[in-house]
Parts: sequence; structure tokens; C-alpha cells
Amino acid sequence: GASNVYRMGGDEFVAFVVDEDAPEAQKKFEALKRFSSENEDIFSVGYAVQPRSEMNIDRLVESAESEMFRAKAQYYYQCGEEHKRS
Repeated sequence: GASNVYRMGGDEFVAFVVDEDAPEAQKKFEALKRFSSENEDIFSVGYAVQPRSEMNIDRLVESAESEMFRAKAQYYYQCGEEHKRS
């Protein structure tokens, strides 16, 4: 499917992947999360999937952002607060 990446502000970006099969999209985002955990370029990934028939951009971004903040909190819990950026 088509993909677009937008900067939300600061160091937050959103990627919209349109018309992707949900399981296939989840595989791609899980691979991105694994890449982050295996490399020194640490970043948090949150994603959400919605059927086109229920598309609501605000709810989709909110769900993905919540997932990203959960991933961030888990990282700080596992690695310690000293890794937090000011």
C-alpha cells in the first residue's frame, strides 16, 4: 500500500500505511521495533490499525501515540531513568 511519513513535532513522526493488510502492517512495525531494540538508535514505536470502513484519523493517531508512550515507559523501566532525554 501507499506510505507517507509526517513530522508531528519535535522528535515525533507518524507513518500512514494505506491499504495494507493488517497482519502484514503489524509485521512491518514489529520489525521496526526489533530494529530499534537491536541497535544504538533507540526510538519508540507505536502503531494502530483500523479498517478503512472505520477510519478515524484522530482516533488512529491517538491509539498509535498511546502505544508509543507505553513502549517508551517500558524502555525507561528496563534501562533506567538515566537514559531519558531532557
